[in-house]
Amino acid sequence: MSSAHLSTVDGPERLCVSGCAQHIPSKVLHLRQLPVDVSEQELLALALPFGRVTKLVTVRTKHQAFLEMASEEAAVTMVNFYASAPPTIRNQPVFIQYSTHRELKTDNMNNQRAQAALQAVSTAAVLPGNMSSGDGWGLVLAPSPVLRVIVENLFYPVTLEVLQQIFSKFGSVLKIITFTRNNQFQALLQFSDTAHAQHAKATLDGQNIYNGCC
Repeated sequence: MSSAHLSTVDGPERLCVSGCAQHIPSKVLHLRQLPVDVSEQELLALALPFGRVTKLVTVRTKHQAFLEMASEEAAVTMVNFYASAPPTIRNQPVFIQYSTHRELKTDNMNNQRAQAALQAVSTAAVLPGNMSSGDGWGLVLAPSPVLRVIVENLFYPVTLEVLQQIFSKFGSVLKIITFTRNNQFQALLQFSDTAHAQHAKATLDGQNIYNGCC
């Protein structure tokens, strides 16, 4: 995690903050229409379910931010996921697109306190909570409306309908995608409200989906 950086840029920026929209994938993402006092934790919460964040730069005067994912694959997954259901911060829609930057470089990346903050949040978010060694769920610990679900010891197929049935008990589910990574069945679920997502995580984390718990 020593490569993680966090920076806040105000005043004259060296980053492109207008006309940056493009469709060429990049591990650097451009976030627009942010609350003026958006916190780094709120921005990281949008990205951490999709992978590790290595750099984050906020441009508060323009209500924008740039974040760099550890891989282009993670950035592509994040952009595609939010394309049809844009995330919100404090009920304000946030728009996410690829940046023209291939990597983030600023003159203000040596703030040790900022680096420590990003490292702490990233570490907490990617560690699975109460991961069961048997049939269970591991959910990413992040204050986000998006949950990453890992199903261990998959004996029977887990379909979109099954996931919808289980998680819709806790609130409105806007989107679900499933995939296999590291030989594990995983899913990303987006709730309409962060509180509903956290309630689902607290209730289902470590539970056995085959014994009627859900």
